[in-house]
Amino acid sequence: MSVLEELWEGGLHPAERSSVWDGESREQLRRLREREEALTAGLSAEQRARFETFMEAYTQYHGLSEKERFIAGFRLGSRLTAEALVKNTGIS
Repeated sequence: MSVLEELWEGGLHPAERSSVWDGESREQLRRLREREEALTAGLSAEQRARFETFMEAYTQYHGLSEKERFIAGFRLGSRLTAEALVKNTGIS
């Protein structure tokens, strides 16, 4: 199946595979969780609720930012491919 056919059929889901879970990523996530637990351990219920609200907003922002980076990268890759094809085939 071609990439275009796979895209049409709904078989491509780049957002689901956007994270690389190698050893370094897993370790960084573990450290992040430890630090969050240490931070929230000393918070009151009200402070914890504010922090969770902040983290939800940050997570939404981060997701939008990641999507924009993906789109920009895809566009750049498309431009590079188009330029390479034009130069290699003599099409103008």
